[in-house]
Amino acid sequence: MYRTPLHAILFEPALHLPIGGPAVMRGQLDHLVARAQAPNITVQLLPSSLGAFPGIGTAYHLIHFDEEGPGAAYVEGLQDGTYIEDPNELEAYSLNFEHLREQALTPEETARRITEIKRAWT
Repeated sequence: MYRTPLHAILFEPALHLPIGGPAVMRGQLDHLVARAQAPNITVQLLPSSLGAFPGIGTAYHLIHFDEEGPGAAYVEGLQDGTYIEDPNELEAYSLNFEHLREQALTPEETARRITEIKRAWT
């Protein structure tokens, strides 16, 4: 497991949604690649070819207070969110994140794939 202060795993179809038009999408994808080059940020894509996976459609954030492990998970809802601190539930979110991290493209492959997606936004 490698951990940076911000480690994001994104599902590739989100980068194909036409939000704001082609120019906005190209700018957003450029920004994503630029941010991913920072030493304290890791970005990985779950490729579309992966299909369904545990937690699809669920946005959550693991919050670490120290190196011992996550202190909480924040699960987003439509109007609010919930902090989960129960150790058993927290373990499920942590294991899911690790499973997704292993299935996702590497950060280098992710940058290449985002660049390919950007070309389609002409």
